[in-house]
Amino acid sequence: MTTATKPKTKLARKLLTADDLLRLDAQGVRGELIRGALIKTMPAGHRHGKIVMKLAICLGNFVQPGNSER
Repeated sequence: MTTATKPKTKLARKLLTADDLLRLDAQGVRGELIRGALIKTMPAGHRHGKIVMKLAICLGNFVQPGNSER
């Protein structure tokens, strides 16, 4: 009795370097490198920016001199 097996083929993929990522960024490609693979990312939107600003203001007010209990 014989069994058929699928051939084990991997697509050759060029691993990228930080220099490659910088060149791509200059061309307008947004992404990050994970183990040499480019993972495209979406830019942050308006809602994200508002949330980040509110968080930064809250944190800034919390750590201002005079607010510590030391």
